[in-house]
Amino acid sequence: MGDRSRGTSGLAWMLAAAGAAAATGAITGGCVTDSGLVVILQNQQPTVDETMHTCSAGLLPSAVAVGAGVLDLEVGDAPAYLAYPLVQSRLPTRATLPGGSDPNTVYLDGVRGTLHPPPGLTVSWPADCPGTFFSPAALALVPGANQGMAVQVIRPCQAKAIHDLFAAGELPPDLTQQVLFTVEMRAVGRLASGDEVLSDAFRFSVRMCIGCLQTGFPDVAQLDWPNRPSCGAAPKPNPYHGNPCNFAQDWGPLLCCTGDKNQAVCPAPDM
Repeated sequence: MGDRSRGTSGLAWMLAAAGAAAATGAITGGCVTDSGLVVILQNQQPTVDETMHTCSAGLLPSAVAVGAGVLDLEVGDAPAYLAYPLVQSRLPTRATLPGGSDPNTVYLDGVRGTLHPPPGLTVSWPADCPGTFFSPAALALVPGANQGMAVQVIRPCQAKAIHDLFAAGELPPDLTQQVLFTVEMRAVGRLASGDEVLSDAFRFSVRMCIGCLQTGFPDVAQLDWPNRPSCGAAPKPNPYHGNPCNFAQDWGPLLCCTGDKNQAVCPAPDM
């Protein structure tokens, strides 16, 4: 998929793409202090259920991990970014409690973390939208097992704040330049004893862009971003719905259209 330049900003942000990496920070919660007892193995390539129209991380490592992501911010309402961490417990099995549960089962409460801007950029996050996140879950992770999770690691309000930086010229909309934010996340849970358990930190980069998933239409090149068609003129059915798990992230092409009040409608409707 080719990128089209939209002009340059006075500020050059040529940043190399970073792969996902599991850091070796210590577990800090409760009485569980040893690093590596609960880890995020990788950011999964999600499995799509075409019948239920859902996406899940699964229980086994996907053949291809998502080492770096993309979030197109120019899709109408501010989008979220979804990650699919595969969490593994390396806690040993212990004698079961009455009722059959293992006392080393980790009851996952969700994923929390921080969104870090690229080096040299300071983001003044809104007071009601700090650069942190918590995505809740309610899952049981038994010793030695894996558990996949679907979590929101970039919130819509954070995406809007970054979009505003592009609009103000503090970030370049030029699609030849890569603006990478780093997601740092940890799975958080608790044992039956009540002790909190945190996974080691896991980091991966997400490219922020304006229109980069709305390019590369080989057979209708005149619709390439920023030449968004009106919703009345857009092809029907729409052949370019983008990523079925979240149309605004990771891959395209995505065909949006211009609807009422000059607002983007993404993806463009089929009828």
